Amino acid sequence: MRWITALSLVGAFVAMPAHAADNVDDLLACVDTGYTADEQAVLDRYIEEYSINDTEVSQSLGMALRRRVLECTDGGDTSMNMMLSQHQFALLSQRGIQATRPDVVEVVRRIDTQLSETDNARFMALFEKMVFGDGGPGADENLNANEAAWFEETLIDEPVSATVEQSELIGGYLAARLLRAKAVEQLAGT
Repeated sequence: MRWITALSLVGAFVAMPAHAADNVDDLLACVDTGYTADEQAVLDRYIEEYSINDTEVSQSLGMALRRRVLECTDGGDTSMNMMLSQHQFALLSQRGIQATRPDVVEVVRRIDTQLSETDNARFMALFEKMVFGDGGPGADENLNANEAAWFEETLIDEPVSATVEQSELIGGYLAARLLRAKAVEQLAGT
């Protein structure tokens, strides 16, 4: 699953302690706006032409995010800046999937709304374990055989009904959502 590998570098910073920020919402709003015209064009292109395996725009995107994060935090500390960058990268990735693959977003909606509360909690816990478990990002040994079988069946069977073709982007979307939530937790000091 390439999406796990692609997000693993960013995800490695989830465990970094960040200094609690009193103004998390203001910082997130700041990082989501205020780009130069050239930077905004890079962000727009990333969203409009989103591909989970695109490395062409990554360097320009990273430079734009870094500049804006540093501007919003007045330099800030490294862990806070990484959490803000992680959040914004994940948000842009979600927007890209929303713009290019609404069918994938519909599958995620079914995961969120059509699974029972118990099954949804288990699905998301297994997903988080798969992404951030003891074996490292994407390691097969993160889920045992029974967990992996249940996870796959839940994803493919009714009511979720995902296709194999959609699975990589579903994982990317859920990973981005998870990374955003973890970044906010770290920034808030919770």
